[in-house]
Amino acid sequence: MSIVRLRFEGPWGSCLLLIGFASFSIWYFLDARSVSSEVENLLLIGPASALSLVLCVAILVREVPKLRMTAAPAAPRGDEAKSFRERYGVVAAIIALVVYVVLMPWLGFDVGTFLFIAASMLIQGERRWWAILSFAAIMAVLTVYSMESILSVPVPSLLF
Repeated sequence: MSIVRLRFEGPWGSCLLLIGFASFSIWYFLDARSVSSEVENLLLIGPASALSLVLCVAILVREVPKLRMTAAPAAPRGDEAKSFRERYGVVAAIIALVVYVVLMPWLGFDVGTFLFIAASMLIQGERRWWAILSFAAIMAVLTVYSMESILSVPVPSLLF
């Protein structure tokens, strides 16, 4: 008995994302309606939800025929030579984002943003420390400045 590996070809990620958007739109509309079914409450939410659902369905109708699932050939022996980024880059980036959000109240927006950008650059393969540290520092300072000064949104900061 052999285990068949499947190869997913086509816009699977886009279709799953659209299904997620459609599910969120339905949930948001139903949640708003459960709070208050008054016309004033649903005046903007109802049409926006309907429009987003129509767009999601229209795009899905166009993209679903492109989806393919075929049996993958046996993996060549060179498969072990893939880099960390190629193997685990997306999962590592998701974990970094979750850690960034969870630790934000303790680290502050400035330090958390700096560490998240630096970690993301490492995950994506950047190895020059001067580039990682300088880019992360510049982006953290610009992000905190734009949030607080330009947008007037107070953010929890540790250093600034």
